Amino acid sequence: MARWLLKSEPFVYSFNDLLREAEGIWDGVRNYQARNNLAAMKPGDEGLFYHSNLGKEVVGLMRIVSDPFPENGFPDGPWVAVRVKPIRLLRQSVSLARMRTHPDLHDLALIRHSRLSVIPLTELHFHTILALENEENLEEPAFPDGSSIMQGNRASTAPGKGASTAPSHRASTAPSHRASTAPVKNTTT
Repeated sequence: MARWLLKSEPFVYSFNDLLREAEGIWDGVRNYQARNNLAAMKPGDEGLFYHSNLGKEVVGLMRIVSDPFPENGFPDGPWVAVRVKPIRLLRQSVSLARMRTHPDLHDLALIRHSRLSVIPLTELHFHTILALENEENLEEPAFPDGSSIMQGNRASTAPGKGASTAPSHRASTAPSHRASTAPVKNTTT
């Protein structure tokens, strides 16, 4: 089983959107290196869901549930997509700032190639990031009012409660992913 880190802008498509939809399609990757990583995925692989731009934090765990397939609108290539399902929201998000300071993550591609939207992880990277969700006093990125992108969303994803609502408009220039029936484009590299 391979491990991955997949990035999406939370104001376009957040982990809570994936939780609400129960299954999504990771598509819209327009960088060949990221596309090659997406094309290497297999059902059963696990991925960390990373909120890019706003938040800059790992917030959830998901599973790849399909082989790569031609992205809708590109039947003859070169772009591919995979189906994903959420596993769980992290107990607390793991910020990029915290990952930068951990010695086991010094060679993490997220730090070295910050623009890449689909990143392979080693077992050490994957398990270290998951261990950081349990670290006391974990620093979360804050907005000017002191809140975190996920603070308000954690309560809404508690058992028996629905996830927060998705944005009503998805910008065509930012990454997004779609439920199994609604097309949306992801243009992050």
